[in-house]
Amino acid sequence: MIPQFSSAERKAIANYNADELLLALVKAEDFVHGLAMLVQWFRAGEGGSASQHMSDLIEALECRPNVSTVFAGYFHQWLNDQHLFYSFAHVGMFARDGFINQSARLLYDRLNPPPRSSKYLHDVLAGVFDLRKDKSWLRAVRPTQWLKLYSLLTPDPDKRQQSLVIIDEEIRYSVEMLAIWLASEDVDPDLVRLDSRLLDIDSPFVGLQRAIQHYLTHSEDDGDIDVMISQCDAQIKRLRRRALSSGSSLATTHLLVRLEKILLRISALLALLRSRDSEQYGRNMLALLNQMIEQGALQSSLSGVFKRSVNTLSQSIAQHKSEHGEHYVTTGVGDYFKMYFAAAGAGIFIAIMALIKIKLAGLDLSSFGYAVLSSLNYGIGFVIVHMFGCTIATKQSAMTAAYMAQTIQTHGQGRGIARRIARLLLDVNRSQTIAVIGNVSIAMGLAWLISYGFSYWQGGFLIEPSKASYELNNIHPISGLSLWYAAIAALWLFCSGLIAGYYDNRAEYLRLRDRLYQHPWLRRRLSDRKRRAFADYVHDHYGALHGNFYFGVLLGMTPFVGELLHLPLDIRHVAFSAANLGYAASSISMTWPVFWQYLLFVLMIGMVNLWVSFTLAIRVALRAHDAKFPKPMRFLQALWREFASNPLRFLLPIGLKKSERIHHKEQDQ
Repeated sequence: MIPQFSSAERKAIANYNADELLLALVKAEDFVHGLAMLVQWFRAGEGGSASQHMSDLIEALECRPNVSTVFAGYFHQWLNDQHLFYSFAHVGMFARDGFINQSARLLYDRLNPPPRSSKYLHDVLAGVFDLRKDKSWLRAVRPTQWLKLYSLLTPDPDKRQQSLVIIDEEIRYSVEMLAIWLASEDVDPDLVRLDSRLLDIDSPFVGLQRAIQHYLTHSEDDGDIDVMISQCDAQIKRLRRRALSSGSSLATTHLLVRLEKILLRISALLALLRSRDSEQYGRNMLALLNQMIEQGALQSSLSGVFKRSVNTLSQSIAQHKSEHGEHYVTTGVGDYFKMYFAAAGAGIFIAIMALIKIKLAGLDLSSFGYAVLSSLNYGIGFVIVHMFGCTIATKQSAMTAAYMAQTIQTHGQGRGIARRIARLLLDVNRSQTIAVIGNVSIAMGLAWLISYGFSYWQGGFLIEPSKASYELNNIHPISGLSLWYAAIAALWLFCSGLIAGYYDNRAEYLRLRDRLYQHPWLRRRLSDRKRRAFADYVHDHYGALHGNFYFGVLLGMTPFVGELLHLPLDIRHVAFSAANLGYAASSISMTWPVFWQYLLFVLMIGMVNLWVSFTLAIRVALRAHDAKFPKPMRFLQALWREFASNPLRFLLPIGLKKSERIHHKEQDQ
């Protein structure tokens, strides 16, 4: 069993000096118990004092050679009972059965921990070391100190040589097993989907296995192994790049991480075999043990496994979002007015959707029934808006954030990146502003015309004055909590961007275009040209259609969830708030100052919608692209210079010649 110390025992160990610790190690009568005590002694001090602790321990050992002899006996007895190859091959490796099964197993192990035995190195490492507590002091102790400690604890040259022979045999078997595992993944369906050339070329994975087998059999290191390791590494990187562009899944990313870890472990173990009779051997062994401790801790951490497995998947999602993001950034007059008309078209649909929602509220429906119909109204409406090629302003933020993150990743952290991002941010703000104007002006104006026309032709009001007052109160930032609800809507805008990216990634992963084009039912009913056009449209818009529909569902269900939980949960969207203002303005007497006040409230809702969702999206996009935003002061200075050089460019596409706009756009792409 792995020893577990009580709080009193931990406190006592922390108060030991080096001599007292050595006496305790001798009394332990067991290597694992002594190792746990030694780790607890280092852990009790600050990370920075670990090096001094080690110096004190080494000095005490040099004065007590009998302690070294006793503890060396414990160590060799423990080592002779070990199956090190199992730990060398498994600790830190992702399981072959995939992310879901591994996560379920880790969750069960967290609720009902498995028994640990001192006969297995991986159990000893997991039971004795805790990466959260031990990382600082492990890194503070110098490698030379560890090597000195090992030499003092193994004073007998014969036993030390015997131990090295045992370790060497275990390493050789581990390397052989890992090479076989790596080669066996060569024709995995997920990898073949990413790169069909795997079926036509000589696999570097199989080539590495053959080179290792030759080396282990003949003990001849002819350099082929290094070449094959480089080729394997290049192949894995190529598969990762293909996963970004061709779609990925948790199973695929899990497999790629597994391949990376296997290759890294093979390299570490081969470094030990090659330095068998040199001074570098000890340093390589320390590097391997540190690797096993850190990776073993991550392997047993559910959050660590999840974080590593979804990394490539999140990058793939962000990649597909950023590919669409450039279409939402205007750099010229033509793009600017094109954006306005696309947003104006969406305003027409939004005015109709807002009226439907107002009428639904007047029906005798249950809360759940109203929420379902509202969700369908939003969701189907947003899908129709997209199918007509129109633009909802607030949908831009997630896409443009991913595009900006890709720009940062592409152009690095050079001196010009701050200026490039500042210029791009001005373009994004101008694009989102004109889109908001298009949505708001048409939605509000059409709503007023519909309400006025109804009153003119039918008499009475399209919506009752009491209902109009209710809609106006919903726009108010204090009594209606509109800015808080606008932030909730911004959260769903952000989530809809992730959903769209996920389904775009899934369309690539499933090869949806080819599936639909070759679908038997469609082949019987559509011509080749129509089937190709249908497959292209669904594939290219798969993410956008899903993202728009689920965004509507999130908007519609939020008030119902708030009612169930008795929490202030609702949504406010700038375009719908503008339409509601238009309907209300024609139903009650409203002076111009009051109208302009509520229009300002609508624009405040829009600002929260846009910038909260953009902030959330840019944080996630930067992390997914593994990119860092420029230093704040440098970026603010660049932003001010760009703004001061032409303030009107913040809102209008002026100040750039046509050739400069084309050059600027090509640079960003």
